[in-house]
Amino acid sequence: MSPLTPIDFIPRRNWPSLGLLVLLLALGWAGREAWQTAETSRLLASEKAGMSALVRNASKPAQTMSAEERQRHAQIESYARYLAMPWGTWLAVLEDHADGKAIVRRVEQDASAETLKVTARSADTGAMMAYVLALQADTRLQGVKLLSHELLRTEPGSPVQFELSAGAVAAPLAAVQAASNPKGQP
Repeated sequence: MSPLTPIDFIPRRNWPSLGLLVLLLALGWAGREAWQTAETSRLLASEKAGMSALVRNASKPAQTMSAEERQRHAQIESYARYLAMPWGTWLAVLEDHADGKAIVRRVEQDASAETLKVTARSADTGAMMAYVLALQADTRLQGVKLLSHELLRTEPGSPVQFELSAGAVAAPLAAVQAASNPKGQP
């Protein structure tokens, strides 16, 4: 038998460097995509675990609070209601209408009723009524009521001490700032 001679139907080619570069880039891109897919799958599994933990915790009955925790919770709620009151509106209105008509002596708030109680003094009943009517006409307040008044005969000039209550109308913050700063000052 004679030795077989190689038959080359397709001539042997040398890979050009550009082809190798394209192959490396394609492999790098495929590896990056595989890594991103694995990372996304890991994050999704983490989210699913967190959601299932929330569902498990939501179905558990609420734990009862001790007396001390209930008291602390009530105090925190009281402070939160106090801080949520529209103090900016109230103080701006009281200041805007007090010019010479009345002197505000004390301001108390009732967070449960979202109202405030104002104790003030004026020179006479006319000034008192002018102040109360000005507050009633202000659109930033609602339900302004004169609760009591007393002529203080023992003091010089016999001033009138009076109490009133009022509630604030809910207004956007920008409107409250504009109303409290009518001259456009910063």
